[in-house]
Amino acid sequence: MVMQLIKKDFIYLCTSLKSTLVVSIIFSLCFPFINVGLGYVAPAMVCYIGFYNVLAYEERNKSNLLNLSLPVARKDICLSKYIQAFLFIIGACALASVSLLLKSYILPNEVGFYNIDFKESILFMLSIALIYSAIILPCVFYFGTLKSRYVLIFLYIIILVGGFGLSEMGWKPVFQFISKICQNGMAYVLISLAMFIVSYMISLGIWSRKEF
Repeated sequence: MVMQLIKKDFIYLCTSLKSTLVVSIIFSLCFPFINVGLGYVAPAMVCYIGFYNVLAYEERNKSNLLNLSLPVARKDICLSKYIQAFLFIIGACALASVSLLLKSYILPNEVGFYNIDFKESILFMLSIALIYSAIILPCVFYFGTLKSRYVLIFLYIIILVGGFGLSEMGWKPVFQFISKICQNGMAYVLISLAMFIVSYMISLGIWSRKEF
């Protein structure tokens, strides 16, 4: 049933929410060319856009109430949303990685990318998206898309400004600092995955007690 719920949400994206899908692809591919910092935060932004718009669409059309009327456990609905968010992140990371690679060949002197290991770049990109999603998903589940929109816009601006700011500072010192703490790239990915799992447990508790 979880896979059917995920499939339903992606059908929304391909039919009623085509603009969301198009914007997500454009962000993932174009942001790394505009600014290296934006390239690193693009997957987090795409996850926010995709996840939030699907959930908002369900709330507007009351299809979230239809989900609850189906013979499916609430934990399955919650799990399907987290898997959907994870798929958004993986897809956006893949597109942004291709774009960053292309930029490294077209503009090899671009400050902030060329001197950083590509694998480390991908892992860092993935970590940012997982941590950001771990924060925003419980907020949306608890407050709903309407009440949480201002908080999410604020967090969206923070990550957008952060992407620009870190690009201006240069990414290499940031990587060196994180590497000293985590020893290797996989360490901060595992930490961010742990945060994502804890976020799921929090959201599951919220979703289980929520009244509609």
